Amino acid sequence: MTKKIIAFALAIVSMLTFASCAAIEVRDTSISVSASDAQEVAVYNANSLKTDISAGVYIKDGLLCGLSPDMTKAEILSHIKNTSGVSADGVGTGSTVSLTVNGTVSDSAVIAIAGDVDGDGSVNTTDYLALSYAICATKAASAASAVASDVDCDDALTGADLLTLGLYIKNEVDSIGIRSEEEIYLYGADYNDFELTGDDKPFFIGRWFDKDINGVPHKVSLNAGAAVYLMTKGATKLYVDFTQITEADTVPFYAYSIDGETPVRARISANTVTLPDDELHIVRIILDGLLENVGKWENEIGFALKSITLNAGQIVGIRPTNKVIFYYGDSITEGVSSLKAGSTSSCNSQASAYPWYTSKELGAVSYVCGFGASGVVKPGSFAPFCQAIMNLSSTRAHTDTTMPDLIVINHGFNDNTSYTAEAFESNLRTALGYLQFRYPNVPIVYMIPLNQRRVDAITSIVNDVNPGNYYILPTKGWNLPTTDGVHPTAAGAKTMASKLSAFIIECLGEEFFDGKSVNFVD
Repeated sequence: MTKKIIAFALAIVSMLTFASCAAIEVRDTSISVSASDAQEVAVYNANSLKTDISAGVYIKDGLLCGLSPDMTKAEILSHIKNTSGVSADGVGTGSTVSLTVNGTVSDSAVIAIAGDVDGDGSVNTTDYLALSYAICATKAASAASAVASDVDCDDALTGADLLTLGLYIKNEVDSIGIRSEEEIYLYGADYNDFELTGDDKPFFIGRWFDKDINGVPHKVSLNAGAAVYLMTKGATKLYVDFTQITEADTVPFYAYSIDGETPVRARISANTVTLPDDELHIVRIILDGLLENVGKWENEIGFALKSITLNAGQIVGIRPTNKVIFYYGDSITEGVSSLKAGSTSSCNSQASAYPWYTSKELGAVSYVCGFGASGVVKPGSFAPFCQAIMNLSSTRAHTDTTMPDLIVINHGFNDNTSYTAEAFESNLRTALGYLQFRYPNVPIVYMIPLNQRRVDAITSIVNDVNPGNYYILPTKGWNLPTTDGVHPTAAGAKTMASKLSAFIIECLGEEFFDGKSVNFVD
């Protein structure tokens, strides 16, 4: 009777039917990979399962995917790159592959074979029946079973999966559960999680705007920390072509990170990034160091990116799916003097500032609005807090549609006694009220200024505005190492980020950073 039902079901299913330009490469290796970083990476690799991505086998969210049905244990383990200590307790969906190092299991992944819904290692009519039950229940039995059930790779459990599985069982389609090479490569990213955008354009995150310079379209940002993400395919060189709009002695720095490695700084005049080979690579470009007082507010002086091109191959559009953190603050947020004392571009580095390290620790994406010497009332190198939220420059409103999942504020350090208590409190209430209006229900962490200035006023106003959605992080007694008595060194920024990250997790819970951000607006 069961065979007749399956045959009947299968019968029904079958009826439903930018220009490159060369330049001499001049790099600042002050934040390139250190010996300790290299050791940390080596230890991580030695204790983690690595798969043969070239064969389509990959690990995503703790699941080992891309394996074919009816494999033996030896065949399954042949797709694991670790040379020893690897074992499997079965061959079907739900079985576990483990890596043992020095007698301890250091990493493991659960097998998920496309179509093997019932977990016996094969794909046949019993899987079809199990999938039909799962669809009726609108839920798979486990995470591994859910991936095994998604045979059409649309990340959903629907009747289309049943149709595809039925055709596969009848040998009317050759394969199921096949992901593109680009998708699989993204799954291997160690820092951000990514998705394909479906186009050949770089993805911009941060306070960018479009502007013609000398009649040529540019992407411009006045903010260190603004970034670009892309994937390269078939290229060995990437050209990041900036137009210098600063004075000759204030040339900015950008930084680039290939496949999640520690960023390498370069002057914007050194536009060539050499890739390891012509295979797939994830590239992140960060606007890293800019002179603190360079005319950002009145004259829109900052970074001007004309094009990103390759010497061969193609750009594959990607974007991170991690939660987005907005950071509002002054020079400490901007990364001023994080490398050495001074406010020039060679002293300043966003990739050595606390927003960068915090986002890295939490697995989040940074969106930075930091301007040296600025405050809640004090304009500094840009504008007071509220105006900096609302405007990209004196004549340009901030209309970006990116929404934050979390907001971090570190303002008040520069609001000295030349500004009255009334002015400070009024401006802070206005800024917080605007954030609530523009980004409703988004949690906000207010990090007390390191010099403890205006701490009582900040505490009172934050608790008064929205005590249920705001969290105040005390910073008294942190005693961070600095380059000049005020600005944290890179090591100080790491400590600052560690304390901030721990506080965020304490307030919001570790699960807050699970799953995708839903706030990117196309």
